[in-house]
Amino acid sequence: IDKAGNKSGVQVVQFRVDRQTPELSITSNASAGTSRTDVTVTFTIKEPFYSDVTSSSIEVYKRVDGSGESHVETINFMPRSGSDSMSKTYTEEGEYRFVFTAEDKTGNKANTDYSFIHDGNKPVITLSGVSNYDKTDKNVELGVQVNEKFYLTNNVVLSGTRTDIDGKKTNIDFAEFPIA
Repeated sequence: IDKAGNKSGVQVVQFRVDRQTPELSITSNASAGTSRTDVTVTFTIKEPFYSDVTSSSIEVYKRVDGSGESHVETINFMPRSGSDSMSKTYTEEGEYRFVFTAEDKTGNKANTDYSFIHDGNKPVITLSGVSNYDKTDKNVELGVQVNEKFYLTNNVVLSGTRTDIDGKKTNIDFAEFPIA
């Protein structure tokens, strides 16, 4: 109001200061990053001003049998509350990687990633060069082949026994035989 009694209109402004990035997490039932059974992955986003989230997505990548990684899908996940979660179960074997990103109206960005291996098959070991219970007076070259998609290590442990003509068994020290 001025000295002459003139009144201005009422002006209202609403605003919010938001410096907090969305909080993202990914969890699963895979133990230590591996599982022999189906894996359920849970994606969680915590954001007090969830209605201000402008984008939130999960990129899913997969690698199988030593092949290159391929993009499987994009999951769009917009939160419906201040703390929202969604889950998805993966049944196919492979090495999975997830990249979860979110951004709000003030430009606060967050991202997290997660990976696991789904492997329901045990290694297959094939021995060649000799058959079980063979008897020979010739030198034997024992071939060992291991087929496994997801090696934890590249260590192969060989153990065995040798039975002489008198039936005496002794352990074979494979360290004295080169492995090619």
